Amino acid sequence: MEEQESRAGWTESADIHVCIFPHLDHYLVIDIRADSTHQPSVRVLKAEELLDDAFFKDVETEFSKLLRTPGQPFLSMIVLPEKLEALLRWMGSKKLTDKLQEGDPNFESPRVALLLCTGPILSLDEGELEKALGALFAKKTGEAFAKQAVGVFMQFLGREKLEVRKLEQEALRKVVTGDSDQFFTMWEKKDESTS
Repeated sequence: MEEQESRAGWTESADIHVCIFPHLDHYLVIDIRADSTHQPSVRVLKAEELLDDAFFKDVETEFSKLLRTPGQPFLSMIVLPEKLEALLRWMGSKKLTDKLQEGDPNFESPRVALLLCTGPILSLDEGELEKALGALFAKKTGEAFAKQAVGVFMQFLGREKLEVRKLEQEALRKVVTGDSDQFFTMWEKKDESTS
């Protein structure tokens, strides 16, 4: 319970909200800092701006080091997925911070909240979600900006939902046509003409 409260407090006190939509090739940066050096803004950035060649080369280099960790080779291989996940999170956060810092001479490590728009968020009531986000952003920026930011967020959320629905329909089509590798038949009726 205490951890959930601290997470909620972190989100409310965040200066920048980065919204990741896994099935889209863009992400949304909602900067709600409103002070003498910053104005609130909504930026739509391409995923390739964050996940560029330099990022992948750095990941490959670090992954190579993980593979060759000295010591107990079997234990190292068993925990490799967890280490890789931690590495990707760290490198992604660093790259994101570098991207946010570009062109901002007054960048002073703002609090960044990452919102991964998957399962639970996609199933929330849209009206309630709009209301909650609007209230969250309006606390620091005012109603007009909050309405704009939530509007852009909801457009991207709608596109994400559409992409997820398409994938689900395609998976269902494959199940029905027998093209899916997720299911198999326990028995089949033999064609009697070949017996």
